[in-house]
Amino acid sequence: MKAALLVGPQKIEIRDLPVPVPREGEVLVRVREAGICGTDFAKYRGDLGGDFPVIAGHEAVGEIADLGLGVVGIHIGERVAIQPNFACGQCETCRSGMENICPNRVRLGLDVDGVFAEYVTAPRKYVWTLPEGLSDSAAALTEPLALALHGFQKSAPVPTALIARKELLIQGAMTYRDEFRAAIDLLQKGEIRSDLFITNIYPLEKLPEALAGFRSPQRVKDIVKISS
Repeated sequence: MKAALLVGPQKIEIRDLPVPVPREGEVLVRVREAGICGTDFAKYRGDLGGDFPVIAGHEAVGEIADLGLGVVGIHIGERVAIQPNFACGQCETCRSGMENICPNRVRLGLDVDGVFAEYVTAPRKYVWTLPEGLSDSAAALTEPLALALHGFQKSAPVPTALIARKELLIQGAMTYRDEFRAAIDLLQKGEIRSDLFITNIYPLEKLPEALAGFRSPQRVKDIVKISS
C-alpha cells in the first residue's frame, strides 16, 4: 500500500508498505479521505512524544476492506468514520464509564500507524457506519466535529456577540464520549456546512506541502484524498 511515513521531525517519505492485517475484533479500512489536524502538525514538527517512524493522521473516512476474527454487525464495502482513541476497557476509568479519558488509550497516528495511508486497522468498536448521500469530504470532519460537540455540551453559553470574528481559547479535556453519531447526523442533515471549512484537498504525495503550510492564515481545514 502507499503510505506517508513520518520518519522523523519534518521528514515524510511516500513509501510502499505491507497492508496491515486486522487482528481479532478489528477491521481493515481502505482510507478514502483524511483530515489534517493540529495534532498531526505537532507530530510532524517533533513537538509530541512517541516513536518514529510512524504513519500519522487520525481523522478519516473509508470503507471496510476486511474483517478480523469475531467481527459482526458490519460488512465489507460499508463506508465508515474512525473514532481514533482506543480505550483499554479494563482500567478503573474505563469501568466507571469514562473510556474517553482512559490513561492507557491507544492513539491512532501517534501510538500506532494512522490514516495517511491507503489502509489502516481499527477495533470494530471504534468505527461508525455512514449514511448514503454524505460526501467523503464532509464525513472526514466527523472526528473534529464530535470533539467540538463534546466541548459545547460541557461549556456554559457564550453570547454570540462575544465570539463573532474572534478566536476563543478553550482549556480542558474535550475528548468526545458519545458524540460521533450526533456529528454524523448534523453533517448528513447539512446543519454543518462542511464546504465552508474545507480550504484545500491534497493528494497523499502532497502531504509534506500541506503540513508545511499548516499555519497559513488562508487555511481552515485541509483534506488529503488517498483513494477513490
